[in-house]
Formats: sequence, C-alpha cells, structure tokens
Amino acid sequence: MFPARPVVAIRLDSEPLSAGTRIAKNATYLLVSDVGVRIITALVGILVARYLGPEQYGVLSLALALLGIAAYLTDLGLTPVMIREGTKPGASIPELLSGTLRLRLLFAVATTVVMVLLAWFYYPSATVRTVILVVVLPGIWAGVFRGIGTGYFQMTQEMQYVALINAVAALAGAGMFLLAVLMRWSFPVLSIGYGLSAVVGGVLGFLLVRRRVAFGRGWHRGLLTGLPAFTLGGGLGLLLPQLGPLLLPHAAGLEETGFFTAAYRIPAVLLAVPGVVATAFYPQLFAYGASDRQGHRALSARELRLMGSLGLLLAIPTSLHARWIASVVFGAAWVEQGGPALALLAWTVALASVNWPLADALTTQGLQVRRAEVQAVAVVVGAGAYWFLGRGWGALGAAGAALAVETVLTVGFLVLNPDARTLVRTGLLSVVVKALVLVALAWAVTWVVGSGWLGFGLTVTAGGMVLVLDREIRGYTVQGMKMIVRTARAARVGRGVR
Repeated sequence: MFPARPVVAIRLDSEPLSAGTRIAKNATYLLVSDVGVRIITALVGILVARYLGPEQYGVLSLALALLGIAAYLTDLGLTPVMIREGTKPGASIPELLSGTLRLRLLFAVATTVVMVLLAWFYYPSATVRTVILVVVLPGIWAGVFRGIGTGYFQMTQEMQYVALINAVAALAGAGMFLLAVLMRWSFPVLSIGYGLSAVVGGVLGFLLVRRRVAFGRGWHRGLLTGLPAFTLGGGLGLLLPQLGPLLLPHAAGLEETGFFTAAYRIPAVLLAVPGVVATAFYPQLFAYGASDRQGHRALSARELRLMGSLGLLLAIPTSLHARWIASVVFGAAWVEQGGPALALLAWTVALASVNWPLADALTTQGLQVRRAEVQAVAVVVGAGAYWFLGRGWGALGAAGAALAVETVLTVGFLVLNPDARTLVRTGLLSVVVKALVLVALAWAVTWVVGSGWLGFGLTVTAGGMVLVLDREIRGYTVQGMKMIVRTARAARVGRGVR
C-alpha cells in the first residue's frame, strides 16, 4: 500500500492574484484534457456505432444513459458538500473522506438494487437486461472511488489530477471500445469489456488520494448539513436538459423531436468550455464563501464577466451561421427545421454561461436552497413551455422553451441573491455591453462575407479579438498559455528531451 500522509487542513491562499493564477492554471488543465478526450471518444463512438448498427447501438446508448443516472444517484450532492466542508479553515480531511466514502458506499448499494430491479422487471429482452447490468453495475462501484478522487482534488484545487483521473477513465472506456471493434468482439463481450474498463478510473482516483491522506475512522457532521438541498438541486439540474426529449415526442411527434435533439447537441458540446471554467472557480468560491464575503463577491463578478464573455463568443457565431452549421454537420435535409432551432438554441449557451456563475454564487455562500427553488420553478415553467410551444411550432417552439427556461433561471438567481446589485453592476453590465458590440460586429462581418467557412471563421476571429482587448480576459489567456508551455516543457524534460 502507498504510504499515507495525514492532512488535517488545506491551505488556500487568499490573495486575489494567487487565486486568479490558480484558477487559470486549473481551467487550463481541465480544458486541454477535456477537449482532447472529447475528440478521441467522439471518434471511437462513431466507429462503435458503425460496427454495432442502429439497433445494438441503441441498446448500448440506453445502458450508457442509465449509467449517467446511476452515477448521480451514487453522489446525490455529496461532492459539493465535501468541497464546502473541506475548504473551511481547520477542516478534518481524514474524517471528511471517511464520511464521504461511507455515504457513497451506502448510496451505491441502494443504486445497485434499483438498477437490478429496473433492468429485470422493466426490460423484457434478455439481451437488453444483460447489457444494462454489465455496463451499469461496474460503473456504479468504480464511480464511488473515482468520485472520491475527483472530489478531493477539486477541494484542494489541484485540477491536474481531476483532469488525469477523468481522462484516464474516459480513455480506458474508449480503448476498450476500440479493441472490441478491432478484435470483432460480440455485442455482449463488448459490453462486459466496457463495464470492466470503469474500474481503471476508480482505482486511479482512490490510489491518488490514498497517497496523500489517510482515511479516518470518524464521521464529519457537516456532510449532512444542507445535503437534501444539494440532492434536490442536482436532480433538478439533471432533469432540466431532459424536458425537451421527454415531452416533445408527445407534443409534436418524433420527427420534430429528432430535429430538436440533433440541434441541441451542438450547444451541449459548446457548454463544455464554460463548464470547465466554472469547475475551476468552484472550490475558491467555497473558500471565500466561508471566510471572506467581499472576496466572494469580487470572485463571483470576475467569474460572471469571464464566463459571460466566453458564452457570447460561442453563441453569436453559432446563431448567425446556424443554417450553414446544420448543413455541414447534419446534411441538407436538416437545414429548414434544424437551422432555425439551432439559431435560437445557440443563445442558451450565452444564458447558461451567465447562469452558471450566478447559481454557484448562491451555492458557495450557503444558499443552495434558493438555487433549488429557482430550478424547481424553471422545471414547471419549462414543462409547460415545451408542451405548448412544441405543439404549436415543433422544434423551433422547443428551442424557444429552452430559452425560456434559461431566462427564468437568470432572473431567479439574481432576485434571490443578496449581492444581486453588486453582481449586476460589476459583472453582468459588462457582459451586456460586450453582447451589443459583438452582435453588431458579427452581423456586419456576416453581411459582408456571407455564411460559410470564411464567414464563420472571420466572425469567431473578430469576436475573439474584441474580447482579448479586455485586460482581465487577456490576463487569463496569457496565464493559460504560459501554463500549457510550462507543462509541455516539463513533459519533455521528464522524457529526457532537451
């Protein structure tokens, strides 16, 4: 067993400059690893789909969807609670890890029972049951230990290890899929191989933590404080993106659902970029929320400005060139229905990039209940909007419903935040001004050049140049690029390359 070094408390610097440098470093690690892994797994996923065919790949997709639900059920909001408690001064990390592990194991037992019963009684096909069980059950138990690893290193703000664990876990699954295709494995064997590949991420996460800190035998009382609110908020957050696919088939039919869900894939991928930034800010916000109210307000405003700007850079070119993008990605048959829907859905990226820091500003100062209340209202409004707008205007109406959901979240998070005026004045106002400038610039470029590879590229480039003029964004960009260069040089030195 690796030697353990007990850690009683985690030191977090309180200087704004060091916090900013740490956030830039963490965001860089996560962004580089996430983008690379997404490209690789997407390519392997295409190979697997072609190898299996539509029917078997549909069964595998069902199993993977259930695995995503099971992964949430083994966490139920524990990770943010763990980060909150671990970033408090004098926190007992061994007791915190011990309590988190016990709760995760308890949740895993319950989730295993639920998934076995669901597979056995709800799906009559023996093949479907088998695939679900061999994919989901190993993932549940491996996820317990992988979650301990990623949660701990988020808490200590060492995102290079979070990126390592997630990348190794994803590449293990992709590697198993690739091996299955090359070796021409049968569908059941492929499913078993993928399920067992989840163990790699779980073992790595646990061993990395075990090298740092010994697991205690006590119990951390703070783990249950506010956990129901985190559980509810996480469940509602999981439900919100599924409202369209769940309700639209009944309101508008399968064809309109297909147009909507296909168009929705592009914003879902784009949101990975601001999502990385939010993950990098999250632990530091918890640290300030527990000890420095003024620092928390300043950091929340900084995150709002940065993520809002990124969201605009992603949303505006996508919206203006939506028909061309739909034609390139999906084909000409998707343009008439998918293009207008994508033009609206692109703006959900801009709104979601604002909502993320607004929601985290509530959570990290102990107001998770308010966040859950806003999400509950958004679910009710969203369900009605998807039903009525989808019935009247199909995929385009559903895209409008998605925008309505994000708008409700924006208004709600601001109204219930005690620092709303400060965040609007020091954060949101800057984003609105940039939005007006970027929309005018992008429209002018598109009007002159038109849509296509050149027009889209020039729109993105022009928007990026405008944002880089912002000193704060330029600072984060430079810090991130320096971190990439340092990491590359360290890797070369480690391999003996001069």
